[in-house]
Amino acid sequence: YDFLRELQTRVTTLRQALLQTPAAPLSLLRRAEEISLALEELGYQFQRPSIRPSAEENPPAPVTLNSRLQTMIRTHWRSTSSLTQKERTAFEALSREFPPVREKLRSLYEQDIKALEAEAEKYGLPRTPGRL
Repeated sequence: YDFLRELQTRVTTLRQALLQTPAAPLSLLRRAEEISLALEELGYQFQRPSIRPSAEENPPAPVTLNSRLQTMIRTHWRSTSSLTQKERTAFEALSREFPPVREKLRSLYEQDIKALEAEAEKYGLPRTPGRL
């Protein structure tokens, strides 16, 4: 989740730099916005922001990856017994759900963000995190 947040910050500052670079074409800004939206969607799979005090008060939504991980941590914290069925279920779900999210995140970073940064470099973009 921290890597995702770092990428969100990186793309946000990249968008700002594109806005401050008169030579940069609008198409680069649009690509940065698309990447930003894709990262935001991935973020919802990790954690769902809410203004309500508890998960029970939120409208029905898919269980997040962080919620499944917390289930495992809370139910087994300071325990020496074997895993409970609830922990096994959470682990099995994480084992299925996390790899595609990880691959999408890797793809966004290695292909989309790096390509956007390389293209933006041609227009004299000011320094942004992750770039010299």
